[in-house]
Amino acid sequence: MTKLEKTMMAADTDMPTMLAVNSDSDNTKDLFAYLSDMDYSKVDKYFLDYAQEGTAEEVAVIKVFLFFYTKIEHLLYCAKILQ
Repeated sequence: MTKLEKTMMAADTDMPTMLAVNSDSDNTKDLFAYLSDMDYSKVDKYFLDYAQEGTAEEVAVIKVFLFFYTKIEHLLYCAKILQ
């Protein structure tokens, strides 16, 4: 995710000085609430880069979990299919 963030920010050389928060930040759940009202339990990782001066420039990416199964739930699901 860090590589993606750096690549995206480097693509536009006209961006102002940017600050960043991400899923590794302190209070990450509270910070995410600014970005989206999505249920945070569905979020794997995210980042938000925003203009230090408070202007409109923002870049954000949210990576969500694709599966919510635990290993046991997955095994039970597979066993049910095989019956």
